[in-house]
Amino acid sequence: TQPIAQFPDPAFVYGQGADLQSLNVLAAEIASTDIPVLLVGESGTGKGVYARLIHRLSGAPEKSFLRVHCGALDAGRMLNEVRDAFQADVDNVEARPKTVFLDGVHEMDAACQRVLLSVIPDGERNGAPRQLPRIISSTSCNFEKEIEAGRFRLELYFRINGVILRLPALRERKEDIPDLLECFVLKHASDLGKRAP
Repeated sequence: TQPIAQFPDPAFVYGQGADLQSLNVLAAEIASTDIPVLLVGESGTGKGVYARLIHRLSGAPEKSFLRVHCGALDAGRMLNEVRDAFQADVDNVEARPKTVFLDGVHEMDAACQRVLLSVIPDGERNGAPRQLPRIISSTSCNFEKEIEAGRFRLELYFRINGVILRLPALRERKEDIPDLLECFVLKHASDLGKRAP
């Protein structure tokens, strides 16, 4: 197999397995759309990496990526974070983020969920198209259980899950471990000015 340090397309997440290959293909297909994306996976599976990958493949500049840490905000701060991104009458459309990444969306309390429902579009855009940002959300929980338990609003779930990408844990892609190990050894040896063992 080709060493990870030399793969042909660094724009994508590396993986030899069918799961990662399929994720990369799907990420490329949906990047040019405005479909909301829900990234599901355990902690450490690369949800933030895939959010930035989809944003980058859309052709939007890096500075137009807004990351919102959902578990760290109360309703007032949540409103301040996202209101301007989704308001139709904001003067400077160019300053509006192209992607809003709701990191840990399951961690929002009921008040924050109400705020999001009040500002994000419901999919029905009447009249001229609005240049609104795409929503990418991430979670490490089972949303069906959260909804059944009343901890997450069903209508908000419908607005954020246009496409669901499930990210596999490393234990499910063991064929990638040798190449990932080589990549980290080469990277850290280079950073330290050492010869790779």
